[in-house]
Amino acid sequence: MQRLFLGLLLLLKLPLLAQEIILSDTPDEVPVGYNCSVFEDPKHQFSGKDILSSKFTKNFQKTPLSIPNFGYTSHDIWLKIHFKNNSTKRWFLEIDNARINHLDFFLVKNNQIVYHTQTGDNQSFSSYQFQDRSLIFDLKMLQNDSYSIFLKANGSEDLKFPMTFWEEHKLYLHLANRNMIWGIYFGFILLVSLYNFFLWLTIKDKSYLFYMLYVLSFGLLQACVYGFAFQYVWSNAFINDRSLMVCTFGSVLFMIHFLIHFWDLKNTKPQLRLWGTRVASLNVLMVVITLFFYQGYFNIIGVLMTLVSILWFFYEAFKLMLQKHKMAVFSLFAFGSLMIMVIVVVLKNLGVLSAENQDYYLMSGSMVEIVLFSLALGDKFRSEQLEKERQQHIRNEIAANLHDDLAASLSSLTMFSESNRRKAQKELSSNELIFSKISEKSRGILNLVRENVWEMNSRNDQSEEWLDRMIKFTVETLESKQIELDLKICDEVRSMILPIDYRRDLYLFVKEAINNIAKHSEADLVKMSIYLQQKTFFLIIKDNGKGFETNGLSNGNGLLNFQNRAKNLKGKCEINSVIGEGTEVRLWFKVTY
Repeated sequence: MQRLFLGLLLLLKLPLLAQEIILSDTPDEVPVGYNCSVFEDPKHQFSGKDILSSKFTKNFQKTPLSIPNFGYTSHDIWLKIHFKNNSTKRWFLEIDNARINHLDFFLVKNNQIVYHTQTGDNQSFSSYQFQDRSLIFDLKMLQNDSYSIFLKANGSEDLKFPMTFWEEHKLYLHLANRNMIWGIYFGFILLVSLYNFFLWLTIKDKSYLFYMLYVLSFGLLQACVYGFAFQYVWSNAFINDRSLMVCTFGSVLFMIHFLIHFWDLKNTKPQLRLWGTRVASLNVLMVVITLFFYQGYFNIIGVLMTLVSILWFFYEAFKLMLQKHKMAVFSLFAFGSLMIMVIVVVLKNLGVLSAENQDYYLMSGSMVEIVLFSLALGDKFRSEQLEKERQQHIRNEIAANLHDDLAASLSSLTMFSESNRRKAQKELSSNELIFSKISEKSRGILNLVRENVWEMNSRNDQSEEWLDRMIKFTVETLESKQIELDLKICDEVRSMILPIDYRRDLYLFVKEAINNIAKHSEADLVKMSIYLQQKTFFLIIKDNGKGFETNGLSNGNGLLNFQNRAKNLKGKCEINSVIGEGTEVRLWFKVTY
């Protein structure tokens, strides 16, 4: 009984014996399945002239898989199919693998080769007998005759042979349905990419830019894997073989940079960011090597590196989730869905799993991943907006408190000290100087408080008044010293919106420069220019004063403050001065508006 049970198990595991396929008017779709014999030719010793010899045919063995799969190999692969045509319809044989570099097709009848053709992506797409990414052969046959098909194939990528006999109208319907599904997928890829591109243009967050590049590169990877790039874009085997690996390494590269910004690793995990940039550099190196020194085994390297990268992303997302990192939860599920599908596809490519319906595993996994990351980016944007609103609310509260409490108290102190200064002046008291200093200091502090209140008020974030305030200070300070001002401002500057920290540093930069001119230059003319050029803000202040030696710049004269302000503005500053001819201060920095 035990032997019978084991025998039944063994029988269930064995494939059906290959037999002659019958093509009739019904059904209109006949998968080849197990009805195929195969063998590998590692020494490349057989060719088309050998297929009728007994020495050649005795090498064939029944395929153990419903879809013959030889993985990544440099061997020649031979396949044999017997069929009989009992149909009045027109039939085609489809091999649904667009990555076969070279394939010889032999149709044999009565031990004679009646038709022979060559195809594969080593040739241009225009040479294909049937204009489709799959290898499709028109079987021009007589009715009630038996035939044999011999196939010889080789390639640098995974060699699998999902083969189906199609009746003509059923074939066109099958191709139309398949292309419709892929059209929806690539439309989805383009839509998500454009959406994130416009978000990046608006928000200037690099997360959206690198996510867009990742989605595009992954979509192009799918187009390369399933032959659409070969069919519609380049039709060139030199690019086609390399494009798959280039897009693979490129996808990992852009995903790493996306995660660096999406997870804010610069501030939260600088060590992880360092490792990420190193892995990204390795992928850049692999792209360069692939373009110039491509070998077939690069496909295995690329698959392993991609799998390791996804596992690493998943592991890091899991660690961040344990640390209560909100964005890591989305990342964990996104990488989990993609990782499962990639593992399934890899196992199918290696022949561990059946290669049936392989096309749609990576497609579905990537769509789930893209949707989850899109939701995560939306949640991130919403959280950032709520945080800005919270900070703005705090700004408004602080501004109101400063205005209502501190400014009011300083005003009272100023009036009190001014009143007592007048009394002391009438009484010729020595306290007049003390009250005068108190009045002057409190008035200065009051002005600073009012400036800070204005800066913190959210209603002034998009106001042109920041420029008017800067000009007003310049005019009043120079007029007090009888210095003429020649001012030139381009119209674009007035419509420019500067963040609060930029406004403050720019105002203090101008204030420092004008005060230095008023106190030390002995000038009677100042030329001030403010303009925009190629999204760069330029400020030039030039006087005709006595000048000074620029080699002796020191902290004491305040000139070092210019460099600090320029650094805060992420810009540069130059100070040029000639004794007897005056001084020129130049500031420029990039702006976004």
